[in-house]
Amino acid sequence: MDGMDLLQGVQDADSEGAMPELPPDMGQFKMPSLEQMVHLLEKMDIPEEEKAKIMEGFTNKADVLAKLAGQGAGRINDAMSHNRGIFDPYSGGSYYLLLLMLSIIVMIFAFFGYKLYKSLTDKERKREEKRKLKQMKKKK
Repeated sequence: MDGMDLLQGVQDADSEGAMPELPPDMGQFKMPSLEQMVHLLEKMDIPEEEKAKIMEGFTNKADVLAKLAGQGAGRINDAMSHNRGIFDPYSGGSYYLLLLMLSIIVMIFAFFGYKLYKSLTDKERKREEKRKLKQMKKKK
């Protein structure tokens, strides 16, 4: 089914209120090859400098994928790890980050817990002092 036919089907559905039938091959999408993408890019009506930028993006990504495919599945993580930094799930950095965040949360709870404890003990101490003063006044 052509892209224009699908768009026409959507327009017809909007006017009729019914959903168009999806083509039977819709779930079996295959990524176009680099040559097909270049051919489609040449057909587009955009400025030449934009085409050059897009073409450069295609070739750069194709080079990276070719290198990764040549290295094998076990080495893909090594090739891409310089972009991940501390958030690399395969390094210990993420565990250190998790540990850091949990320790900060525990310290915050400990700080406010300590403040609450001090406040309650101070109130209790003041109540005791007040009670002692009242008892001393009664004795006089």
